Amino acid sequence: MTMLLVVTGLAATASAAHADTPGIDIALLHDGQVIGDDAVVPEGDDILLRVQYDANQPIDGTQIVFTLPAGITAPSSLPSNEAVESIVDNEDGTYTVTFRNPIPDDVSEGAFALNLQAGPVDEDTPLEITWAIGEDAGGTRIVVENEVPPVEEIADGYAKSVNPNNLDGFVQRGDAPGYEFLGLDPALADAVLTYTLVLSSAEARSGYSIADELAAGLGFVEGSFEATLTTADASAPVAFAPTVTGNSFVGAVDVPEQSTLRITYQVRVTDIEALETMLRAQFDARNDTPGNYEILLPNDADFGGEHERSVDVRIRGTIPGVGIGNNFAKRGDWSLRDVIADADGALQPAAEMTYTLHANLTPWDERNANFTLQRNVVISDDLIEQASWKTDDAEFISITGDGPIQSLTEATGFTGSTADFAHGDYVGQYAIVGQTLMMNIGRDNSTNVNIEVKAHLNTVDGLTGSDNTTVVDGVHYPWNNRAQFHYRDGSPAVRDHNAGVVVLPDDYEEGVDDSAVFDKSAVNDEVQVSPGDSAQVPYRFTIDTGKEGVDPLKSRIVDDADTAVFDITDLETTVSVGGSYGGTALGAEHFDIAVDDDDQLVIVLSEAGKTLVGGLQAGQLWIVDLVLTTVPFDGKQTFEITNRATLLGEDQDWDYVSDDQSEATSFGNEAELRKRIFDSETGEWVAEIDAVIENGEFVDNRFVYAIELIPRGNYGSEFPVTIFTRDDVLPDAVEFLGFVETDDEEVPDLDSVHGGPDDLNGNVVADYADGIVTIRQEDGTNLNPGEGRIVTYFAVVATETDGVIVNTIAGSDTTITPVGDPSVDIEKWNDEGAAPQYDDSGALANDGYAGDFDAAPGKALAADAPLPINFTISNDGREDLVDVVVSDRLTGGAGAIPDLSCDFSPLGGPESGTSWEGPFVIGDQFACTGTLPALASGDTHSNTAGVTAVGIRTGEEVDDEDEWHGHVPTPSIDIEKWSDEGEAPEYDDSGALVNDGYSGDFDEAPGKELTAEQEQRISFTVSNDGAEPLVDVIVTDRLIDGTGHIEDLVCTFPDGSTGTTWAGPFAVGTQFECTGTVPGLGAGETHADTAAVTGVGLYSGLSVDDADDWHGAVPEEGASGGLPVTGGTAATFAIIGAVLLLLTGGGALLYSRRRGAGV
Repeated sequence: MTMLLVVTGLAATASAAHADTPGIDIALLHDGQVIGDDAVVPEGDDILLRVQYDANQPIDGTQIVFTLPAGITAPSSLPSNEAVESIVDNEDGTYTVTFRNPIPDDVSEGAFALNLQAGPVDEDTPLEITWAIGEDAGGTRIVVENEVPPVEEIADGYAKSVNPNNLDGFVQRGDAPGYEFLGLDPALADAVLTYTLVLSSAEARSGYSIADELAAGLGFVEGSFEATLTTADASAPVAFAPTVTGNSFVGAVDVPEQSTLRITYQVRVTDIEALETMLRAQFDARNDTPGNYEILLPNDADFGGEHERSVDVRIRGTIPGVGIGNNFAKRGDWSLRDVIADADGALQPAAEMTYTLHANLTPWDERNANFTLQRNVVISDDLIEQASWKTDDAEFISITGDGPIQSLTEATGFTGSTADFAHGDYVGQYAIVGQTLMMNIGRDNSTNVNIEVKAHLNTVDGLTGSDNTTVVDGVHYPWNNRAQFHYRDGSPAVRDHNAGVVVLPDDYEEGVDDSAVFDKSAVNDEVQVSPGDSAQVPYRFTIDTGKEGVDPLKSRIVDDADTAVFDITDLETTVSVGGSYGGTALGAEHFDIAVDDDDQLVIVLSEAGKTLVGGLQAGQLWIVDLVLTTVPFDGKQTFEITNRATLLGEDQDWDYVSDDQSEATSFGNEAELRKRIFDSETGEWVAEIDAVIENGEFVDNRFVYAIELIPRGNYGSEFPVTIFTRDDVLPDAVEFLGFVETDDEEVPDLDSVHGGPDDLNGNVVADYADGIVTIRQEDGTNLNPGEGRIVTYFAVVATETDGVIVNTIAGSDTTITPVGDPSVDIEKWNDEGAAPQYDDSGALANDGYAGDFDAAPGKALAADAPLPINFTISNDGREDLVDVVVSDRLTGGAGAIPDLSCDFSPLGGPESGTSWEGPFVIGDQFACTGTLPALASGDTHSNTAGVTAVGIRTGEEVDDEDEWHGHVPTPSIDIEKWSDEGEAPEYDDSGALVNDGYSGDFDEAPGKELTAEQEQRISFTVSNDGAEPLVDVIVTDRLIDGTGHIEDLVCTFPDGSTGTTWAGPFAVGTQFECTGTVPGLGAGETHADTAAVTGVGLYSGLSVDDADDWHGAVPEEGASGGLPVTGGTAATFAIIGAVLLLLTGGGALLYSRRRGAGV
């Protein structure tokens, strides 16, 4: 005996006698039911010793010892199981099962069985099958019943038959042209008919009567009666000698119970003349009309005066005539066509049909009246109102073939009937009256023609549409057409061509799903593979190249192979292809396979394939067999493979698509629990859905789960099992509403909510209590995998939108992800050593980062130098986005950004541009760049970056803006040279001098009165009175008149350094001091010099400078007060001053303050 395969899926406890070990249940089964002590098992019946285990219990390493007594036939092979280390035949009637230690993590629960057989035994025998698990023991005592095979029961029955059942071959007929009835062949007298009567008896019969009566003209063959009696013991001849009277007999029989009596006898024709007279009367009644004439010779048998059985023997002759058959025929050049219709039903374009009407008049050869046409043949053809004859076509009607009529001309103005059109005046003409086309082809028996006429269907408005089509979402409309061939005074011959059109769905440009043209299907609905291995999944494409536009030489198949499931990285090792065309085999060398930029497989005929197929008849069935290899399975796993393939062709008006769903699983002969949730938008049951939220709440907070128990392989069918109870603990974020029903499309009906229990197929029940949905075996039953899908549906209300809602049962997850409240963020920035940073949700995490110049005046810019600008866009909402558009506009000042461009490629979009169709996933970012043109000193710049997008699910539009500001500052510097006269220069916060003309500011000659030969201490104050820090500051001093160069000039800079040059930076609004010494002058000597400072704007790069004069003089000797005047009048000094002014090139300019900014 062979073992039953293990399962590693769901199982359950049974109620038989078993060892009391948690997690292990042992039972004996007969006829699919657990049996207990003293159960009677017929000899030769199979019994199962079933072990079910729950790997969640501590059974690792456990051993079970089975003991089988004599009288039980042991298995010839032993099962294997992922949870079992070994099953050993100890060859003493015992078997030891050892579980793995540890049991693999991916094994949850399962079962295995020993297939035993009861017997053989010589008598009813009690036997005990026992088992032990450590100290625990159990067993079942059965009685093996010795049985005698039953005898077949015979029921009462009555039957009669005859061989042969007709004598048609003895009818004699004359030759053409009369074909008269000549009579019956005299040899009929020698013909023998053999009749058989059968009497079946459940009970014994004594003196049971059997009677039989023949038709007139027949008689029994003397001595032909024979009888055979069959019982359970034997079959032997018995005597049957009925009393024959004329053409009838009566007899009586004695038969035992459970017997069959077969009686045969022979009959001959005794009166040929009488039969001939009857048959001639039938011939005459036809009055030479073509057809059959016949008589029937009945025979009636009577069983016991209660049961009558009859048979007839036929004698038939025939009067020949022209058989219409295919002499009149009609066909169209197509029977089914796909069309496009507008909203009113008008076809775009109209569907053109060419009808061919065939008429062959040659059989009417005038041998007699039945073979002579008595009128001209008129063919009429009526179109439905939605169609019209294509009379504007130059080839609207044409005729080919033999006979006098080689063309048809229009009978202009004819408005009569078909009978009127049969007049000889219309031979060789056609006419259209309303929707009816009439053609008169005369009666010449040399005529054998085909007439082609063109029509078109203009609209389907008014026709009855149906879903009787292989086109998904297409609507089929009939276009029925009938031609009538009027060739006699009676009814015409009728020939139909019934066609149909299928109006394609509005989205036909996205691909037409027509399985009759292009079909992809998995060869196996389920492929099984061991955990850790890859599965080979075979597919078959079936293509009807007879469909208009489908040409295998110009077609390609694009297969959207899911790369999460299939490995297409190495086509030579993971993909294979073959097939056939019109029955001619195609090998791998006849195909080319490639992977396109979208990771889709593209399959075309290779040059060798095109050569082979091109040499075969066109329009045949093209089959492509494709085998794909999955990625390795990670433990127990099922891939639900939904796949779409597209057939594209150069001559096709539209593409054809085909979807296929299949599964590849690493579950063995076991049960899988699968949980899914209904996606109301797609109508599909999926593992994950996005649930739309608005203002933080679900738009629809009701969801429907499905839990399906899937028996894999032979689980539950090879031997009975019961499932372990499983609990689905609902997450806190949902509340149970109730179990629901679904319609034929598996769409849940939320109006059908009920509290349960929910009775499922397979003897499985679903219940709910206290936040737990329970799946369990119905009490006292086994799993029945043959009843159909085992699935329960229940509805919940979701109460929280803060995060994803995950629900798990037996390792199968479903996820509800709240999506909606879409949002987008844009940051415009320049590189100041920091960049915007984001958390996992896409939210900005470091607002106010360096470079984020949201407010004016913004960044201080270098003059005449462009600046790179960065943009970062983040999806910081709760919904993926599409139709993303980035923009930038100048809102103030100068410098619009001319070259904004975004790189979407890290997210799967284009490498440049400012718009992207998406999807822009939650938490993702992409970058854009642009350039701020060079600005001039004093220029400002303000602009706003913007982004818009649309929520992929909600369709809600979102946007964001971010300002960025910059300016080119105007640098300036001031230097004051002064002597301490009790007052010093003063400045405001901007660095501007506020007390110009202070004491000690000797800007003009003669300046300060100095003491002869006495040094004068001089101060210099330098202030940054511009708009930006300064660098490269240099202070100088030069003598411009008189004597006394400044000695020991030194500055103390803000950073504490000293000297006359400083790298800076020199902050706005700050000052530093310098000092120097005017050496002592002699009497009458003067001093004039200029202090100067230069610097460079830190940001703008502009150079600035300033200068300040200082004057002093020693009075002449002897002068008292004021400066000395030695000789001459005042006028003389004025003249001298003027001369000096001229000599110095403009003393007023020389001695005035010289200040500069922004050179």
